[in-house]
Amino acid sequence: MLRSHKKVFSVLLAIIILFSAVPPMQVHAEPAGGTKIIQLKTDDLIEPVGLISEKPTFSWKMESDLTGQRQTAYQIIVAKDEQLSDLVWDSGRQDGSTSVGISYAGKALQGSTVYYWKVNVWDKDGQSVSSQTTKFETGLMGEHAWDASKWIQVGDPDEDAVDSYTLELDMQVVTSAVSIVFEAKDTGNLLMWQLINDKGNLMLRPHYKKGGAYSAIKTVDITNFAKGALTDAQHVKLVVNKDSITTYLNNNPTPADVTLASQLGGMGFSGEIGKIGFRSDSSNKEDGFLDNIKLVDSTGKNVKDYNFDDGINPFTAGSVVNGKFSTKYDSTTINELIGIESTALGGAPVHYTVEADLTCTKDAVTIAFNAVNRNDYYMWQFNTTTGNTVRLVPHTWENGNYTLYPKHNTNITNLVGGVEAFKTNEAHITIEVTNIEIKTYVNSTLVDTLPMVQIASIVPQIGYIGVRAADEESGTVDNLKLTNYTDSAEGDVLYNYTFDDGNPFFGGSVKDGKFISAGGFGVLLPNQALGLPTFRKEVTPKKAITSAKLYVTGLGVFDVFINGERVGTRQTDGTLVYDELKPGYTMPGERVFSYAYDVTQMITANQANAISANVSSGWWSGRVAGSHGKNNAFRA
Repeated sequence: MLRSHKKVFSVLLAIIILFSAVPPMQVHAEPAGGTKIIQLKTDDLIEPVGLISEKPTFSWKMESDLTGQRQTAYQIIVAKDEQLSDLVWDSGRQDGSTSVGISYAGKALQGSTVYYWKVNVWDKDGQSVSSQTTKFETGLMGEHAWDASKWIQVGDPDEDAVDSYTLELDMQVVTSAVSIVFEAKDTGNLLMWQLINDKGNLMLRPHYKKGGAYSAIKTVDITNFAKGALTDAQHVKLVVNKDSITTYLNNNPTPADVTLASQLGGMGFSGEIGKIGFRSDSSNKEDGFLDNIKLVDSTGKNVKDYNFDDGINPFTAGSVVNGKFSTKYDSTTINELIGIESTALGGAPVHYTVEADLTCTKDAVTIAFNAVNRNDYYMWQFNTTTGNTVRLVPHTWENGNYTLYPKHNTNITNLVGGVEAFKTNEAHITIEVTNIEIKTYVNSTLVDTLPMVQIASIVPQIGYIGVRAADEESGTVDNLKLTNYTDSAEGDVLYNYTFDDGNPFFGGSVKDGKFISAGGFGVLLPNQALGLPTFRKEVTPKKAITSAKLYVTGLGVFDVFINGERVGTRQTDGTLVYDELKPGYTMPGERVFSYAYDVTQMITANQANAISANVSSGWWSGRVAGSHGKNNAFRA
């Protein structure tokens, strides 16, 4: 028995000696209670793609079944490889319980690069536990990261792009002030440079007008740049580009003023030259002259040239006096007068008619035509609210703002048989549109001719036709038809709504084969007119796809699709989560948000992949929260 015990003792001793000869292993003992480090996030996201922060933040959570468990220290390790050998940052052990918002403090991060990281945490007992390794991917970083792309817009020229222009003219203050309007989209959205004779000093006061509201940018004393008396004509030169507007006076090489695009409320030059014109205010007794207006773009093209020697007024208001344009305006009722160019005169040749059979049961019945969308169209209203008469009241709408033409409000009572007869007896209306004028016929009788030169609105074109009803207006519309005579003397019928086969609109109703124009539905256009601008390009990769990232942004709310599938952030279970209302609300004249997506699984090698984007107005060019710009745009 003793010998046996000695043998057992010898075996135990041998085992002890064997284990003592094995070098020690560096292991992290797992604390009791199954403590784990979970939900590792970079910039509050799990394994994000497209980070552009130079110092992203890290966070994590401790999970444990042990009562009173807590973190007492941490160590973050970041590397370029999953084995964490190519280190870019090792924070070292940092005492404390902080586990949220810890900023990266390693080597400068590179763009479009995957980084791996983990965290070691020490608990209340000084034992450490390590997280699993996670990752994040940087996006396009640096000032020139997006230089390989460009904004695309509907109507953008591909060749001979205009990136600036020069506007020169003579401005003469007779009394108070004289103003030149430019970059005008309509009378409610424009830039206005004003010369003011202020008690013997000549002042320059730039303004922008957006959504009908003026903002004075600044007032600059330019007396030292004046030539002759302050009531003499001063030669003004504006150099306009996407970054600034520089004002020169009387050929002086030193600028009188530089106004930055960021000061223009989104109303500056965006690659498409706006309309020019004038503005005057009778309450300030403003009176002056404009002459020798000339606009030359960056390609050298002479875009506008008005010297008024022929007596022709290119604007929708004001008058030409002795070969100069007079801004004098006297009114005791409406203080402001704005006249801008009629772009209708410069459009492509067009000739079409709109016809309809109408009745009016209350207040008014209205036809919309020449429509681009629900904010831009011509509107002819047949109104019964003035006394016991029926009147034609023409309107034009642009960017949601309407213009009336009071001189063309025409009494047509006798032609429709009176107000009561017009409630039940249809009147046949024909509207003939050309580049020169719009003629209106009621039951084959010409009742009005409106010259296009008076219309400060969208160019005449083969647009959509529709109806409009506001408040309690009601009536019927039948046989609504558009015939195009531009290229055919016989005419091509493009739209013909008899309403026998139902309702072509999203609103209103049809009864007994007639459209019931009632219910305050606003303007209705055919369903196909309500689409969004879509940008599309096909990409054919020639090699197998290892990784594909899509970086996108927009001026206007946008969505992106690849091969018909909406692009989003792919989750671990394969589903997609979508960002809505991209790019969100910012001051887009100064900055917009961009988005990055991993689209590796959506792209197929050796075949055409269609990438498309729909862009709506959103907070850029729409009426929500103000209009910052003009044309919606997309960039990828």
